[in-house]
Amino acid sequence: MDLDHRQMTPPFIRESHRASSPDGTDVVVWDLRVGQPNVTRLASPVLHSVEHALIAYLRRDSPAVIHAAPMGCGTGFYVMTFGGLDFDGIAALVAGALESLLQATAVPMADTTQCGAAEHHSLTGAQEVARWLLRHRADWAQAQDPNADDR
Repeated sequence: MDLDHRQMTPPFIRESHRASSPDGTDVVVWDLRVGQPNVTRLASPVLHSVEHALIAYLRRDSPAVIHAAPMGCGTGFYVMTFGGLDFDGIAALVAGALESLLQATAVPMADTTQCGAAEHHSLTGAQEVARWLLRHRADWAQAQDPNADDR
C-alpha cells in the first residue's frame, strides 16, 4: 500500500515496491522523497542534476543498483535495485552518493554526448539538496505506513 501523500513528511527513504522475476530475482523500488507532495518540489535543473549524480555514484558504488529516476511530480527519486539491500544498505549508498556529489566539480554525464538536455543542470542546486538531505539523514527511516498495523 502506498503512503497517503497528504501525511508524509520528507525526507525519507522507503521500500515502495518489490517484485520477483520468473527466475526468482528480486527487484526493489525505493522512494527517496525530498519534497512535500503538493507543496514543494525540486526545480527541474536541480532534479535533473541530482538524478545524474544518483545514477553515476550509486551504480559506481554497488552492482545491486539498476537505475535511479526522478518522480514525475518532482518531489524525489526512485532507486531501483536487485534484492538484497535493506534500508541501512540503501541509506548508506545514498549517503555516499550525496557525499560524492558534494565533492563534484561538474554534474556527472551532463554533456551533449550523454545527456539530452545538457544545458539543463544546476550543480550548486544539486549540492544544496545533497547538504540538506545529509543534514536530515536521521529522518530517512521515519516513513511508516500508517495502516501497517491494520494488515
